[in-house]
Amino acid sequence: RLSLREAVERRDKAVKMREDKAAAEERGESIPQPPPIDYARIDIETMSRQTMQLINAIMFVAFAAFMWLTWADLLPALTFFNGVELSSYMVEVLDPETGQLISQERVISLWNVMQALVIAGLTALAARNLPSFLEIFILNRVGIDAGTRYAIVTILGYLIIAFGIFFTFDRLGLQWSELKFIVAGLSVGIGLGLQKIIANFVSGLIILFERPIRLGDYVTIGDQSGNVSRIKIRATTLTDLDNREILIPNEALISERVTNWTLSNSITRLIVPVGIAYGSDTDRAAAVMLSELKAMTVILETPCPQVLFMGFGDSSLDFELHVFLRSFEDRVPTQHLVHMHVNKALIREGFTIPFPQRDLHIIPQRSAENKTQESIKSTPKKAVKKAKPKGKPQPSS
Repeated sequence: RLSLREAVERRDKAVKMREDKAAAEERGESIPQPPPIDYARIDIETMSRQTMQLINAIMFVAFAAFMWLTWADLLPALTFFNGVELSSYMVEVLDPETGQLISQERVISLWNVMQALVIAGLTALAARNLPSFLEIFILNRVGIDAGTRYAIVTILGYLIIAFGIFFTFDRLGLQWSELKFIVAGLSVGIGLGLQKIIANFVSGLIILFERPIRLGDYVTIGDQSGNVSRIKIRATTLTDLDNREILIPNEALISERVTNWTLSNSITRLIVPVGIAYGSDTDRAAAVMLSELKAMTVILETPCPQVLFMGFGDSSLDFELHVFLRSFEDRVPTQHLVHMHVNKALIREGFTIPFPQRDLHIIPQRSAENKTQESIKSTPKKAVKKAKPKGKPQPSS
């Protein structure tokens, strides 16, 4: 059913894309190619394979339990493991006769170790495959959105792992008296060097419960932007427009300022600046640009597009085109279309789009010989003296 619904949606999108392309060709426009379909969110083959593994595991466990209940008394090989004692520990239990706590010895046998290994294996299998089973048979039928389904599946995986670890330790006889030293060591480790890991884990739980960002949202944090593709224990993965995966620590999504473009409403506003030459008719130019915006199908009619005269620039009369789009993915293609259509319309109507004008003053460079002559001419006459010969004057012949 899920595969059929996905196929119908792809067919409807393909038909709509062909109709839009044909209408655009009739108007002489060109529409950009749609992005490829992202099958990573719902992978039918992977979920089917994981579901079959989970069903086979459930059948195997049920068959093993049935065989155990039926043949436990007749198979001494299984009861033999319960008689192999590996260790013992003391526990305090309530005496039903006196109503007081008494110490009682409990034995850890090889059978308890085998049970702990089976519980650990089933925990790993369930944490890996149960989310897909829940996705197909329960959450998908309820009609919950993708972000909520992802949060439920992730939290369920954490709970399965936590309960599996608890029951595994319980079969091994690890009580609080034995675990308190481990907890104390973990506390020291958290205090010394694991603060960031614990903070990111808690922040990930807050994100999954509070849902300030969801799977598929387009967010901006600092100078990084992209679609939320995964929310893990330590970090959240963003996929930007270049198809690069950016890992953002969960703590940063909680403590820093985050812009979510699609949290409660996917409609976004696009602002395109346009400048025309001084002396142009601003009323006619605004009407021409507004008619071009209204003719574009990708721009929403409500809220309606606007053409605003914003001010007098250095070389142009500055306008801003305000348009609203259905989704964030339409921003870059729509900006391209607006530039193309508005430029053609302004040129067709005789408007000039100016470019910045600069005045250049050229100063000729004087040669070194001219500089020397000018320096000699500028030297005062009294500073130039003739050299007199030294010694006695010679008699004339």
